[in-house]
Amino acid sequence: MTPLAGRYDPALVTLSVLIAILAAGAALDLASRVTAARGRLQALWLTGGALAMGLGIWSMHYTGMLAFQLPIPVHYHAPTVALSLVAAALASTVALYVASRDRLDRARLVAGSLVMGSGIATMHYTGMAAMRLAGMMHWHAGLVAASVAIAVAVSAVALWFAFRYGHAASEAWTWRKAGSAVLMGLAIPAMHYTGMAAAGFLPSDAAPDLAQTMSISELGGYAIGAGTVVVMLAAIGTSVLDRWVGAERLRTTALLREHERRLADAQAIAHVGSWEWDIATNRVIWSDELYRIFGLTIGSPVTYADAIARVHPDDRARVEGVVMDGLHRRQIHEYECRVVRPDGTARHVQNRAVVVSDASGAAVRMVGTSRDITERKLAEEQLRASVAEVKVLQGILPICASCKRIRTDSGKWDAVESYVREHTNAEFSHGLCPDCAARDWGHVPG
Repeated sequence: MTPLAGRYDPALVTLSVLIAILAAGAALDLASRVTAARGRLQALWLTGGALAMGLGIWSMHYTGMLAFQLPIPVHYHAPTVALSLVAAALASTVALYVASRDRLDRARLVAGSLVMGSGIATMHYTGMAAMRLAGMMHWHAGLVAASVAIAVAVSAVALWFAFRYGHAASEAWTWRKAGSAVLMGLAIPAMHYTGMAAAGFLPSDAAPDLAQTMSISELGGYAIGAGTVVVMLAAIGTSVLDRWVGAERLRTTALLREHERRLADAQAIAHVGSWEWDIATNRVIWSDELYRIFGLTIGSPVTYADAIARVHPDDRARVEGVVMDGLHRRQIHEYECRVVRPDGTARHVQNRAVVVSDASGAAVRMVGTSRDITERKLAEEQLRASVAEVKVLQGILPICASCKRIRTDSGKWDAVESYVREHTNAEFSHGLCPDCAARDWGHVPG
Protein backbone atom coordinates (compact mmCIF):
# COMPACT_ATOMS: atom_id res chain seq x y z
CA MET A 1 0.00 0.00 0.00
CA THR A 2 1.43 3.32 -1.08
CA PRO A 3 1.69 5.90 1.76
CA LEU A 4 -0.12 9.17 1.33
CA ALA A 5 2.37 11.84 0.27
CA GLY A 6 2.05 15.12 2.12
CA ARG A 7 3.64 18.49 1.54
CA TYR A 8 4.18 21.60 3.65
CA ASP A 9 2.97 25.11 2.87
CA PRO A 10 6.10 27.26 3.41
CA ALA A 11 4.04 30.32 4.35
CA LEU A 12 2.15 28.48 7.10
CA VAL A 13 5.39 26.90 8.34
CA THR A 14 6.92 30.36 8.60
CA LEU A 15 3.81 31.63 10.38
CA SER A 16 4.02 28.77 12.88
CA VAL A 17 7.64 29.63 13.69
CA LEU A 18 6.70 33.30 14.10
CA ILE A 19 3.93 32.29 16.51
CA ALA A 20 6.41 30.16 18.46
CA ILE A 21 8.81 33.10 18.79
CA LEU A 22 6.03 35.41 19.98
CA ALA A 23 4.84 32.74 22.44
CA ALA A 24 8.40 32.47 23.80
CA GLY A 25 8.63 36.24 24.12
CA ALA A 26 5.30 36.31 25.90
CA ALA A 27 6.53 33.61 28.28
CA LEU A 28 9.65 35.64 29.15
CA ASP A 29 7.68 38.82 29.75
CA LEU A 30 4.73 37.26 31.54
CA ALA A 31 7.07 35.45 33.94
CA SER A 32 8.31 38.84 35.11
CA ARG A 33 4.74 40.01 35.73
CA VAL A 34 3.97 36.89 37.78
CA THR A 35 7.15 37.54 39.78
CA ALA A 36 6.31 41.20 40.37
CA ALA A 37 2.68 40.63 41.40
CA ARG A 38 1.52 39.53 44.83
CA GLY A 39 -1.57 37.79 46.20
CA ARG A 40 -4.67 37.79 44.04
CA LEU A 41 -3.00 39.84 41.31
CA GLN A 42 -0.25 37.22 41.00
CA ALA A 43 -2.88 34.51 40.54
CA LEU A 44 -4.56 36.60 37.83
CA TRP A 45 -1.27 37.14 35.99
CA LEU A 46 -0.44 33.43 36.27
CA THR A 47 -3.85 32.42 34.92
CA GLY A 48 -3.91 34.98 32.13
CA GLY A 49 -0.28 34.32 31.23
CA ALA A 50 -0.82 30.56 31.11
CA LEU A 51 -3.82 30.97 28.82
CA ALA A 52 -1.97 33.37 26.50
CA MET A 53 1.18 31.28 26.40
CA GLY A 54 -0.80 28.03 26.05
CA LEU A 55 -2.80 29.53 23.21
CA GLY A 56 0.46 30.48 21.50
CA ILE A 57 1.94 26.98 21.77
CA TRP A 58 -1.34 25.37 20.74
CA SER A 59 -1.81 27.73 17.81
CA MET A 60 1.76 27.11 16.63
CA HIS A 61 1.02 23.40 16.71
CA TYR A 62 -2.21 23.66 14.72
CA THR A 63 -0.77 26.12 12.25
CA GLY A 64 2.03 23.63 11.70
CA MET A 65 -0.49 20.82 11.25
CA LEU A 66 -2.49 22.87 8.76
CA ALA A 67 0.75 23.57 6.92
CA PHE A 68 0.98 19.80 6.28
CA GLN A 69 -1.37 19.11 3.38
CA LEU A 70 -2.46 15.62 2.40
CA PRO A 71 -4.16 14.70 -0.91
CA ILE A 72 -7.36 13.77 1.00
CA PRO A 73 -9.70 15.92 3.13
CA VAL A 74 -8.79 16.22 6.81
CA HIS A 75 -11.27 17.11 9.55
CA TYR A 76 -10.61 17.77 13.24
CA HIS A 77 -12.60 16.43 16.20
CA ALA A 78 -13.53 19.55 18.17
CA PRO A 79 -13.57 18.06 21.74
CA THR A 80 -10.14 16.51 21.19
CA VAL A 81 -8.84 19.83 19.84
CA ALA A 82 -10.14 21.56 22.98
CA LEU A 83 -8.46 18.92 25.14
CA SER A 84 -5.12 19.62 23.44
CA LEU A 85 -5.56 23.33 24.24
CA VAL A 86 -6.10 22.44 27.92
CA ALA A 87 -2.86 20.44 27.88
CA ALA A 88 -0.99 23.42 26.42
CA ALA A 89 -2.43 25.77 29.07
CA LEU A 90 -1.48 23.41 31.91
CA ALA A 91 2.05 23.07 30.54
CA SER A 92 2.30 26.87 30.36
CA THR A 93 1.03 27.18 33.94
CA VAL A 94 3.83 24.92 35.14
CA ALA A 95 6.37 26.95 33.14
CA LEU A 96 5.30 30.33 34.53
CA TYR A 97 4.99 29.01 38.08
CA VAL A 98 8.47 27.45 38.09
CA ALA A 99 10.10 30.44 36.36
CA SER A 100 8.63 32.93 38.85
CA ARG A 101 9.93 31.18 41.97
CA ASP A 102 12.69 32.70 44.09
CA ARG A 103 15.21 30.12 42.95
CA LEU A 104 15.58 27.53 40.19
CA ASP A 105 17.89 24.76 41.30
CA ARG A 106 18.66 21.61 39.32
CA ALA A 107 15.90 19.54 40.95
CA ARG A 108 13.22 22.12 40.15
CA LEU A 109 14.54 22.57 36.62
CA VAL A 110 14.45 18.82 35.95
CA ALA A 111 11.01 18.34 37.50
CA GLY A 112 9.59 21.41 35.76
CA SER A 113 10.99 20.47 32.36
CA LEU A 114 9.67 16.90 32.66
CA VAL A 115 6.17 18.11 33.52
CA MET A 116 6.17 20.89 30.94
CA GLY A 117 7.72 18.71 28.22
CA SER A 118 5.21 15.94 28.89
CA GLY A 119 2.41 18.52 28.67
CA ILE A 120 3.65 19.80 25.32
CA ALA A 121 4.03 16.26 23.98
CA THR A 122 0.54 15.45 25.24
CA MET A 123 -0.80 18.55 23.51
CA HIS A 124 0.91 17.58 20.25
CA TYR A 125 -0.19 13.96 20.09
CA THR A 126 -3.68 14.77 21.40
CA GLY A 127 -3.95 17.31 18.61
CA MET A 128 -2.89 14.75 16.02
CA ALA A 129 -5.40 12.29 17.49
CA ALA A 130 -8.07 14.85 16.64
CA MET A 131 -7.45 14.27 12.89
CA ARG A 132 -10.29 12.53 11.06
CA LEU A 133 -9.46 11.34 7.52
CA ALA A 134 -9.93 8.41 5.15
CA GLY A 135 -6.62 6.93 6.16
CA MET A 136 -4.65 5.26 8.89
CA MET A 137 -1.76 6.70 10.90
CA HIS A 138 1.25 4.66 11.82
CA TRP A 139 4.14 5.82 14.01
CA HIS A 140 7.91 5.66 13.94
CA ALA A 141 8.74 4.82 17.56
CA GLY A 142 12.24 6.31 17.42
CA LEU A 143 11.01 9.67 16.15
CA VAL A 144 8.19 9.70 18.71
CA ALA A 145 10.73 9.17 21.50
CA ALA A 146 12.97 11.84 19.95
CA SER A 147 10.09 14.33 19.82
CA VAL A 148 9.29 13.78 23.51
CA ALA A 149 12.97 14.16 24.41
CA ILE A 150 13.11 17.37 22.39
CA ALA A 151 9.98 18.62 24.20
CA VAL A 152 11.62 18.03 27.58
CA ALA A 153 14.92 19.60 26.49
CA VAL A 154 13.17 22.61 24.98
CA SER A 155 11.17 22.98 28.21
CA ALA A 156 14.36 22.97 30.27
CA VAL A 157 15.89 25.67 28.07
CA ALA A 158 12.65 27.67 28.15
CA LEU A 159 12.43 27.49 31.96
CA TRP A 160 16.04 28.57 32.37
CA PHE A 161 15.64 31.49 29.95
CA ALA A 162 12.36 32.51 31.58
CA PHE A 163 13.98 32.45 35.03
CA ARG A 164 17.10 34.27 33.80
CA TYR A 165 15.42 37.00 31.76
CA GLY A 166 11.86 36.99 33.08
CA HIS A 167 12.39 36.53 36.81
CA ALA A 168 13.40 40.13 37.51
CA ALA A 169 10.25 42.19 37.96
CA SER A 170 11.73 45.18 36.10
CA GLU A 171 13.50 43.20 33.34
CA ALA A 172 13.09 45.22 30.15
CA TRP A 173 13.49 44.01 26.59
CA THR A 174 17.17 43.76 25.73
CA TRP A 175 19.02 42.15 22.84
CA ARG A 176 19.80 39.14 25.04
CA LYS A 177 16.19 38.74 26.06
CA ALA A 178 15.00 39.12 22.45
CA GLY A 179 17.65 36.63 21.31
CA SER A 180 16.49 34.17 23.95
CA ALA A 181 12.91 34.48 22.67
CA VAL A 182 14.10 33.76 19.13
CA LEU A 183 16.10 30.70 20.23
CA MET A 184 13.14 29.39 22.23
CA GLY A 185 10.83 30.12 19.29
CA LEU A 186 13.04 28.14 16.93
CA ALA A 187 13.38 25.23 19.36
CA ILE A 188 9.65 24.79 20.00
CA PRO A 189 8.80 23.93 16.34
CA ALA A 190 11.64 21.39 16.37
CA MET A 191 9.54 19.16 18.64
CA HIS A 192 6.41 19.67 16.54
CA TYR A 193 7.95 18.88 13.18
CA THR A 194 9.85 15.92 14.62
CA GLY A 195 6.52 14.60 15.92
CA MET A 196 4.94 15.22 12.52
CA ALA A 197 7.77 13.29 10.87
CA ALA A 198 7.06 10.39 13.22
CA ALA A 199 3.61 9.97 11.69
CA GLY A 200 2.93 8.14 8.42
CA PHE A 201 -0.41 8.03 6.60
CA LEU A 202 -1.85 5.13 4.63
CA PRO A 203 -5.05 5.30 2.54
CA SER A 204 -8.16 3.52 3.83
CA ASP A 205 -11.49 2.63 2.30
CA ALA A 206 -13.26 3.11 5.65
CA ALA A 207 -15.22 6.35 5.92
CA PRO A 208 -14.02 8.54 8.80
CA ASP A 209 -16.30 9.39 11.72
CA LEU A 210 -17.10 13.06 11.18
CA ALA A 211 -19.27 13.57 14.27
CA GLN A 212 -18.35 16.78 16.12
CA THR A 213 -15.67 17.57 13.57
CA MET A 214 -14.75 20.70 11.70
CA SER A 215 -12.88 21.34 8.48
CA ILE A 216 -10.34 24.14 8.41
CA SER A 217 -9.40 25.59 5.06
CA GLU A 218 -6.03 27.08 4.20
CA LEU A 219 -7.55 30.52 4.71
CA GLY A 220 -8.81 29.39 8.10
CA GLY A 221 -5.28 28.35 9.01
CA TYR A 222 -4.01 31.81 8.19
CA ALA A 223 -6.84 33.34 10.23
CA ILE A 224 -5.96 31.21 13.26
CA GLY A 225 -2.32 32.12 12.93
CA ALA A 226 -2.97 35.83 12.44
CA GLY A 227 -5.38 35.90 15.37
CA THR A 228 -2.83 34.24 17.59
CA VAL A 229 -0.17 36.75 16.54
CA VAL A 230 -2.50 39.54 17.60
CA VAL A 231 -3.16 37.83 20.94
CA MET A 232 0.57 37.29 21.57
CA LEU A 233 1.37 40.90 20.71
CA ALA A 234 -1.44 42.05 23.00
CA ALA A 235 -0.09 39.86 25.82
CA ILE A 236 3.43 41.21 25.38
CA GLY A 237 2.11 44.77 25.05
CA THR A 238 0.05 44.41 28.23
CA SER A 239 3.08 43.09 30.09
CA VAL A 240 5.30 45.90 28.81
CA LEU A 241 2.68 48.50 29.71
CA ASP A 242 2.25 47.03 33.19
CA ARG A 243 6.01 47.07 33.72
CA TRP A 244 6.20 50.70 32.55
CA VAL A 245 3.35 51.69 34.87
CA GLY A 246 5.09 49.86 37.72
CA ALA A 247 8.38 51.60 36.98
CA GLU A 248 6.67 54.99 36.85
CA ARG A 249 4.93 54.21 40.13
CA LEU A 250 8.26 53.30 41.74
CA ARG A 251 9.90 56.43 40.34
CA THR A 252 7.07 58.62 41.58
CA THR A 253 7.17 56.94 44.98
CA ALA A 254 10.93 57.46 45.18
CA LEU A 255 10.54 61.14 44.28
CA LEU A 256 7.77 61.54 46.84
CA ARG A 257 9.89 59.91 49.53
CA GLU A 258 12.82 62.16 48.63
CA HIS A 259 10.61 65.25 48.89
CA GLU A 260 9.25 64.01 52.21
CA ARG A 261 12.79 63.43 53.47
CA ARG A 262 13.87 66.93 52.47
CA LEU A 263 10.77 68.43 54.09
CA ALA A 264 11.42 66.42 57.26
CA ASP A 265 15.06 67.60 57.31
CA ALA A 266 13.98 71.21 56.84
CA GLN A 267 11.38 70.92 59.62
CA ALA A 268 13.96 69.35 61.94
CA ILE A 269 16.43 72.19 61.28
CA ALA A 270 13.80 74.90 61.78
CA HIS A 271 12.05 73.06 64.66
CA VAL A 272 8.77 73.42 62.77
CA GLY A 273 6.22 70.62 62.68
CA SER A 274 3.16 70.40 60.45
CA TRP A 275 -0.23 68.90 61.22
CA GLU A 276 -3.67 68.28 59.73
CA TRP A 277 -6.95 67.69 61.53
CA ASP A 278 -9.82 66.00 59.65
CA ILE A 279 -12.81 67.40 61.48
CA ALA A 280 -15.34 64.77 60.35
CA THR A 281 -13.23 61.73 61.32
CA ASN A 282 -11.31 63.47 64.13
CA ARG A 283 -8.17 62.04 62.56
CA VAL A 284 -4.99 64.01 63.17
CA ILE A 285 -1.84 63.64 61.08
CA TRP A 286 1.47 64.92 62.48
CA SER A 287 4.86 65.27 60.87
CA ASP A 288 7.85 63.57 62.51
CA GLU A 289 9.17 66.87 63.85
CA LEU A 290 5.88 67.61 65.60
CA TYR A 291 6.08 64.25 67.35
CA ARG A 292 9.57 65.22 68.51
CA ILE A 293 8.38 68.61 69.76
CA PHE A 294 5.65 66.95 71.80
CA GLY A 295 8.02 64.18 72.93
CA LEU A 296 5.77 61.43 71.58
CA THR A 297 6.62 58.25 69.65
CA ILE A 298 6.71 58.97 65.93
CA GLY A 299 3.70 57.40 64.20
CA SER A 300 1.63 56.86 67.33
CA PRO A 301 -2.11 57.57 66.77
CA VAL A 302 -3.25 61.07 67.74
CA THR A 303 -6.71 62.63 67.97
CA TYR A 304 -7.77 66.22 68.56
CA ALA A 305 -8.46 65.39 72.20
CA ASP A 306 -4.96 63.90 72.56
CA ALA A 307 -3.38 67.06 71.16
CA ILE A 308 -5.41 69.34 73.44
CA ALA A 309 -4.54 67.14 76.44
CA ARG A 310 -0.86 67.87 75.86
CA VAL A 311 -1.44 71.66 76.12
CA HIS A 312 -0.42 73.17 79.46
CA PRO A 313 -3.48 73.34 81.78
CA ASP A 314 -3.07 77.12 82.15
CA ASP A 315 -3.21 77.56 78.35
CA ARG A 316 -5.75 74.89 77.43
CA ALA A 317 -8.97 76.91 77.64
CA ARG A 318 -7.44 79.79 75.68
CA VAL A 319 -6.18 77.43 72.92
CA GLU A 320 -9.57 75.73 72.58
CA GLY A 321 -11.20 79.12 72.33
CA VAL A 322 -8.78 80.21 69.60
CA VAL A 323 -9.38 77.00 67.63
CA MET A 324 -13.17 77.28 67.86
CA ASP A 325 -13.01 80.94 66.89
CA GLY A 326 -10.84 80.04 63.88
CA LEU A 327 -13.36 77.41 62.78
CA HIS A 328 -16.19 79.92 63.12
CA ARG A 329 -14.48 82.79 61.31
CA ARG A 330 -12.75 80.62 58.64
CA GLN A 331 -9.59 82.71 58.90
CA ILE A 332 -5.92 82.25 59.63
CA HIS A 333 -5.18 82.39 63.32
CA GLU A 334 -1.91 82.46 65.25
CA TYR A 335 -1.32 81.76 68.91
CA GLU A 336 1.33 80.65 71.35
CA CYS A 337 1.01 78.07 74.07
CA ARG A 338 2.96 75.66 76.18
CA VAL A 339 2.84 71.91 75.68
CA VAL A 340 3.75 69.40 78.35
CA ARG A 341 5.78 66.37 77.29
CA PRO A 342 5.28 62.93 78.85
CA ASP A 343 8.45 63.48 80.94
CA GLY A 344 6.90 66.63 82.47
CA THR A 345 9.01 69.22 80.66
CA ALA A 346 7.25 72.11 78.97
CA ARG A 347 7.93 73.54 75.52
CA HIS A 348 6.79 76.89 74.17
CA VAL A 349 5.10 76.49 70.76
CA GLN A 350 4.08 79.10 68.21
CA ASN A 351 1.14 77.92 66.09
CA ARG A 352 -0.33 79.07 62.79
CA ALA A 353 -3.48 77.41 61.40
CA VAL A 354 -5.89 77.78 58.50
CA VAL A 355 -9.32 76.24 57.91
CA VAL A 356 -10.10 74.36 54.68
CA SER A 357 -13.75 74.42 53.56
CA ASP A 358 -15.66 72.35 51.02
CA ALA A 359 -17.73 73.68 48.12
CA SER A 360 -20.66 74.41 50.44
CA GLY A 361 -18.48 76.43 52.79
CA ALA A 362 -18.46 73.88 55.61
CA ALA A 363 -15.17 73.44 57.45
CA VAL A 364 -13.67 70.03 56.66
CA ARG A 365 -10.05 70.32 57.74
CA MET A 366 -7.72 72.47 59.74
CA VAL A 367 -4.05 72.49 58.77
CA GLY A 368 -1.16 74.33 60.28
CA THR A 369 2.37 74.49 61.62
CA SER A 370 3.79 74.47 65.13
CA ARG A 371 7.20 75.95 65.83
CA ASP A 372 9.23 75.21 68.94
CA ILE A 373 10.26 78.62 70.32
CA THR A 374 11.43 77.41 73.73
CA GLU A 375 15.03 78.52 73.19
CA ARG A 376 13.87 81.95 72.03
CA LYS A 377 11.68 82.30 75.13
CA LEU A 378 14.56 81.34 77.39
CA ALA A 379 16.82 83.86 75.67
CA GLU A 380 14.20 86.60 76.12
CA GLU A 381 13.86 85.77 79.82
CA GLN A 382 17.61 85.84 80.29
CA LEU A 383 17.78 89.20 78.55
CA ARG A 384 15.05 90.62 80.79
CA ALA A 385 16.84 89.28 83.85
CA SER A 386 20.15 90.83 82.81
CA VAL A 387 18.48 94.18 82.13
CA ALA A 388 16.85 94.08 85.57
CA GLU A 389 20.30 93.68 87.16
CA VAL A 390 21.71 96.86 85.60
CA LYS A 391 22.35 99.53 88.28
CA VAL A 392 21.40 103.13 87.52
CA LEU A 393 22.62 106.28 89.33
CA GLN A 394 19.77 108.59 90.26
CA GLY A 395 19.24 111.79 92.22
CA ILE A 396 21.79 114.52 93.22
CA LEU A 397 25.43 113.40 93.47
CA PRO A 398 27.58 115.57 95.85
CA ILE A 399 30.98 116.28 94.18
CA CYS A 400 33.81 118.41 95.59
CA ALA A 401 34.31 121.55 93.47
CA SER A 402 38.08 121.42 94.04
CA CYS A 403 39.24 117.78 94.03
CA LYS A 404 36.20 116.45 92.20
CA ARG A 405 35.78 113.58 94.67
CA ILE A 406 32.29 112.36 95.44
CA ARG A 407 30.70 111.81 98.84
CA THR A 408 29.67 108.19 99.45
CA ASP A 409 26.58 106.95 101.26
CA SER A 410 28.68 106.51 104.44
CA GLY A 411 29.79 110.19 104.35
CA LYS A 412 33.33 109.54 103.11
CA TRP A 413 34.82 111.20 100.06
CA ASP A 414 35.98 108.88 97.31
CA ALA A 415 37.17 109.08 93.70
CA VAL A 416 34.40 109.26 91.13
CA GLU A 417 35.68 106.09 89.42
CA SER A 418 35.42 104.03 92.60
CA TYR A 419 31.95 105.35 93.39
CA VAL A 420 30.58 104.73 89.88
CA ARG A 421 32.16 101.25 89.71
CA GLU A 422 30.56 100.33 93.03
CA HIS A 423 27.09 101.60 92.16
CA THR A 424 26.88 100.59 88.45
CA ASN A 425 28.12 97.97 86.01
CA ALA A 426 30.18 100.56 84.12
CA GLU A 427 33.93 100.29 83.51
CA PHE A 428 36.42 103.04 82.66
CA SER A 429 39.06 103.71 80.05
CA HIS A 430 41.46 106.64 80.62
CA GLY A 431 42.80 109.21 78.17
CA LEU A 432 43.32 112.99 77.73
CA CYS A 433 40.80 115.45 76.37
CA PRO A 434 42.11 118.09 73.95
CA ASP A 435 42.03 120.91 76.55
CA CYS A 436 44.04 119.02 79.14
CA ALA A 437 46.54 117.87 76.56
CA ALA A 438 47.10 121.44 75.38
CA ARG A 439 47.43 122.73 78.96
CA ASP A 440 49.73 120.03 80.30
CA TRP A 441 51.67 119.00 77.20
CA GLY A 442 51.48 122.01 74.96
CA HIS A 443 49.86 120.31 72.01
CA VAL A 444 46.58 118.83 70.91
CA PRO A 445 46.67 115.07 69.97
CA GLY A 446 45.75 114.34 66.33
